Amino acid sequence: MGGFAAIRACTLTGGFDYDEVRQALDEIGYQPVEVGGHEVLSIRGDFEQDLQAPTAYKFAGMNFGTTLDGGTLVFASATAPLAAVLDVVSGTAPSMLDVADVSMLLQQAPDNLASALLVQGVTLSGGEPAALLDIGSGGTPDVGTIATEMAVRSEMPPVAMALLGATVGGPAGRAEGVSPDTPEARAIAVLLMLSPEAAETTAGIVEERLATGVSATTEEPYETMFPERAVQMVPGAPVVRWNSRSVREFHQISS
Repeated sequence: MGGFAAIRACTLTGGFDYDEVRQALDEIGYQPVEVGGHEVLSIRGDFEQDLQAPTAYKFAGMNFGTTLDGGTLVFASATAPLAAVLDVVSGTAPSMLDVADVSMLLQQAPDNLASALLVQGVTLSGGEPAALLDIGSGGTPDVGTIATEMAVRSEMPPVAMALLGATVGGPAGRAEGVSPDTPEARAIAVLLMLSPEAAETTAGIVEERLATGVSATTEEPYETMFPERAVQMVPGAPVVRWNSRSVREFHQISS
């Protein structure tokens, strides 16, 4: 896990052949440059884009890249996030693992995560009530609907931080060509609450919303969207864990 400024850096871990990776990047046009005392590869400047470049390299997300021990590739849109990752690796900067909240979330996450995203709890709040948006379109807001939605939202205790991700495995529903031995990927949400009591309350609310709620986007019941799911409160800890076969609409379940 990279340092605080490395939130916009992307890491990919696997059985990469570094020589082949370097050859492929050389062919595209990457050149060695120095960033904060570290040698990395660059294809263009900070946040620059090139719509004439090969598909994966048109935008800024892979402007800078390097390799780490353990079969990991790191790419970033600018020098600062990449330098922050390398500072953490070299031991000259603190890791996000040193942050108590982040450490607690990762301790409760499965070991076989394929991807993960850390978000502040306020990001899951759901924004303004839908009925309130009618004001901007010239409509008359339904005060009763707004009040009802706000009351429902107030049932959920504040979320301090959340880890959202997916485990290693094949697609839900078993796409054609996927080996039957391939584990099925599961969506993961780990919510850090303000107290164990708040976590217990939250676990009950999430379970009820999964059983009875409907997606505001697709109008599909959560019960069918997430046919195999489990909600757990970690005993004695302010943490709620949720996992399911599907990776959809975390924010509507936890807002």
